[in-house]
Amino acid sequence: VDSADKERIGEARKELADMLDNEELAEASVLILANKQDMPTAMNCAEMTEELALHKLKQPKWFIQATCAVSGDGLYEGLDWLSKNI
Repeated sequence: VDSADKERIGEARKELADMLDNEELAEASVLILANKQDMPTAMNCAEMTEELALHKLKQPKWFIQATCAVSGDGLYEGLDWLSKNI
């Protein structure tokens, strides 16, 4: 998710909720990559958690990882969490 795009975070929240509302994903592990953390306007993980309403997810296992795709920061940590939770 583009953590620097505050104008479209509501759209991301709706898309995520719609996708995860599928009964087949009720027990899915959910990894959110909060990308573009290198940008000065990026929301941090706590802000992203609030804006995406992650605490309201039905899925018991979710994790949000701060990332920067350009440098690769955070990608391994996020994928490590996912590999341990699927």
